[in-house]
Amino acid sequence: MIRTGKSLLKTLYIALGTFLFLFVVFHIGGALYVSSIEEKSSNAFHAGIAHDLAYLKEQGDAIAENDLLQKYLITQNSAKLTEITEKEIVTRSVGRISVTDSDGTLLSKTNSVGNLGNNAFLTTPQGRAVDHSGSIEGIEVAGYDPTQLLMITGKKIVQNNRTIGALFANYFMNDTYATRFRNTYLSPDAEVVFYTKNFGVYGESFSDPETRKVINSYFNSGSEWVQNGISGKTFSLKHGSFYLVKNIVFPGLEQSPGGALIFTPRQDFSDIANILTALLTLLIFVFLALLDHLRSRGGERGWRYYLLLIFVSIPVLAFAFLAPHLNSIGYLTLGRVSYTLYNSTLRLQPEFGIYNVDFEQHFSIIVDTGDEAINAVQIGLLFDPKTVEVKALEVASSTCSYVIENTIDAQLGRASLSCVVLKSDGERGSLQIADVVVVPRHPGIFTLSFDREVNKVLASDGLGTNVLRMSQSGSYQADNFDPTLFTSTSTPTKKSFVVFSPTHPNQSRWYNASTARFVWRGKANAVYAYAFDSSPDTIPVKTHTIQGSAVNVPIPGDGIFYFHLQLISGGPTTHYRVQADQSPPSITSIHLSAERIVVGDIVRFSFEAQDVGSGIQKNYYVDLGSHLFLPTGSQLFIPFLDLGDQKIILRVYDDAGNYSEKSQIIHVETP
Repeated sequence: MIRTGKSLLKTLYIALGTFLFLFVVFHIGGALYVSSIEEKSSNAFHAGIAHDLAYLKEQGDAIAENDLLQKYLITQNSAKLTEITEKEIVTRSVGRISVTDSDGTLLSKTNSVGNLGNNAFLTTPQGRAVDHSGSIEGIEVAGYDPTQLLMITGKKIVQNNRTIGALFANYFMNDTYATRFRNTYLSPDAEVVFYTKNFGVYGESFSDPETRKVINSYFNSGSEWVQNGISGKTFSLKHGSFYLVKNIVFPGLEQSPGGALIFTPRQDFSDIANILTALLTLLIFVFLALLDHLRSRGGERGWRYYLLLIFVSIPVLAFAFLAPHLNSIGYLTLGRVSYTLYNSTLRLQPEFGIYNVDFEQHFSIIVDTGDEAINAVQIGLLFDPKTVEVKALEVASSTCSYVIENTIDAQLGRASLSCVVLKSDGERGSLQIADVVVVPRHPGIFTLSFDREVNKVLASDGLGTNVLRMSQSGSYQADNFDPTLFTSTSTPTKKSFVVFSPTHPNQSRWYNASTARFVWRGKANAVYAYAFDSSPDTIPVKTHTIQGSAVNVPIPGDGIFYFHLQLISGGPTTHYRVQADQSPPSITSIHLSAERIVVGDIVRFSFEAQDVGSGIQKNYYVDLGSHLFLPTGSQLFIPFLDLGDQKIILRVYDDAGNYSEKSQIIHVETP
């Protein structure tokens, strides 16, 4: 019997050795396989983007050469320009065409309710690039709607060696584009998700509603994948589908606007390899055990033999059983998580801009619901009646089903709107509540501010919970875009150059950048004096000078600062406001109902934080162990289903985008 025991142990060692050998070989093969499908999907993606960009540029450049378009551009006939470009986008299968005059003022835009009169050469990366280089192509966020990701090309329109304007062509990288892109360039089972850094997912090819909700929940604006470009992990989605996720970050013309997540199925090789490992291990063990049994049947059979065989078989069977499941070890499973959510935001679209003073403007009031169903909105909008006239709150294109209040008090500078939203269950995301119609009274800065004491977004939860996390006011400049500077008082109607900051575009918003960049359109090759301090009306001296049309200045700390610019020869001074908050918020406490629990218990968390600069966002983010942060409110209820120490990480943001983290360990024990 001793000889039989040694023989069976030898059989066990050979079987497990075979298992380990195959596991290592197949693991190496799996790594090579993953690398190959990652490279293949990445190459296919880049080739598809390059092809679409080349086609878009070819079509856009051809439209810019249209003689009739150039004729109406010279006369600045917006209606005719729109008529021509509307026909061109249908004929050439492009998304949208925008046309500006020689100073960058937007004269025409197809397929959009967006404003005309905005200066694209100052306020958009694509406009600044075309103004300086004459032609561009790339991927950017839309100037009018920052939730939109665009594939865009641009070209100056030149006639008789004189620039008469510029034309921009683009594709919206939305759900329709994502689906078409997947079907054209990627494998049939792959999926693609396009996202912006500030708003998360914009377009995706996933069609299942539940899967789309999961994707939107995990890959939000607070996700490390969205903010830091994490890539190369495998996720398990609904029905046990495994996807290798490749994150491709778009560089942008000045900074990254976002990127794309390519979900490539990776079950083929891994599943087959693990099943083969299990089968070969079992076959070798059965063969050797049977051979040993036949050799020893002459005198060593009996209950002791079979008992020993059972004990030896247990680890082999266990490893063989686990082998097909090795594919999922270490993978992240994405699923719906129940949490208390306060994730709606209120904003103006656009929230900044530099507009021709002669154009009436329409700014949309948008509620970003953040995966919540809402049923009512109450808004108070404040403005200075001396700088701007608010003519109407238009609700013709609104998501609101029933308007309760719609009033404007021109003397007090207040507009009020409240409405019932009955259609949000099927339209979660960005909901348009109203259009604010304004007319600037004179050149200068005007602001539209949300009244935080009045604003409410009520959830469809049966309780009317106010789920508004934050609201962002808008700051705008009205001007005549005359690039010529006049030092003489004999021409008082002429306006000096206009200054804009790409790093701090909204003068009412807080930013966490350590450097501020300012651009302007003035005299060619002129020399300017500039200053940057905390006084709103400083006249710069000749200590700091710059030749050109852009300058970068360091921000000394937190607070409100002003940039001042003047021709070195004198004349009017332009001032630009910057609100800086580079300090992270502080997490004052994490309260929980229990630190030591049994499996299945629910722990209640409550969070508190503060920030002395821009203020705390009402929303928090929590990592439940998957390295993906989920948005939640100040309270959270989590069931713990796994044994051991579970680490919860809390992340808190301020209104400038700075964040702090704090962790908490929960000890989960058996009952």
